[in-house]
Amino acid sequence: MNKKISIITPNLNCGKYLLEAIRSVRDQNGPAVEHIVLDGGSTDESLNILREWTGAVNCGQRMAADPADERAMEGSAVSPDGKYSFRWISGKDKGQTDAINKGFRMASGEIRAWLNADEFYYPGTLQAVSDFFDKKPETGLLYGQAMFTREDGSPLRVRPTHRPDRNIFIYYGCYIVSVATFYNGKIFNEGIFLDDSYRVTMDFEFYARLWKLGYVFEYLPCVLGAFRLTGDNVSVRLAERRRQERLQVQQKYGARLLWGPMPRVVLGGLRQLYRLKSGWIRMKDRIRS
Repeated sequence: MNKKISIITPNLNCGKYLLEAIRSVRDQNGPAVEHIVLDGGSTDESLNILREWTGAVNCGQRMAADPADERAMEGSAVSPDGKYSFRWISGKDKGQTDAINKGFRMASGEIRAWLNADEFYYPGTLQAVSDFFDKKPETGLLYGQAMFTREDGSPLRVRPTHRPDRNIFIYYGCYIVSVATFYNGKIFNEGIFLDDSYRVTMDFEFYARLWKLGYVFEYLPCVLGAFRLTGDNVSVRLAERRRQERLQVQQKYGARLLWGPMPRVVLGGLRQLYRLKSGWIRMKDRIRS
């Protein structure tokens, strides 16, 4: 039985890529899909794209004033067969994490994910995800492989990843890519959301927290989505903050010494150790395949 999937897309002036992201959701076959776009007040072509797309689906566009911002707008549409619904809201927010959390609160799908406006899914992704959750309904978080692409969407390389290993994840690095990650909706129904104090590594912290809370992580060894290397990715622009936040997550969720969190030098040694283990696991997986 196919479960409904909700996709959340935060957007701010990514009109250059937005339509491809929207189409990659709409063109999926299989499960019912709810796509919610949270726009932070774009000044580029994003709003025109959202209005036109809504009209193209069912001419259901409407405008609505927001008490906090009279310029806020929203629209909604449903496909004739009822399997695809689209909704967008534009207005001021507190940033990407705030937008994602708002979307997860609005969503009704039994499976949920976020797709950044400059990313896209490959055909068959949502059906594969739905099938996996049908077979393993106890799954809390499912992740697959992500393709790194050029700005034009042409493929570069698959991001190395492997089956779940918490120590590799914490000490070596976050090998789970958000564009290839899907969540059991019960996580959000239980009141668990991203921590908006993290601007760059909110996904890393969220995964670490879910692991600590005991949610089941599963790995689907196929390419699910594309991470576009635009040169303006947040992780690139805010590299120093990314390093600082990464250290915070490691010290918060990693093992602790008697006198407090692990110092950087110890974390550096563990990083090298689990880098070797990560490479060993990937090599074994290649041999098996």
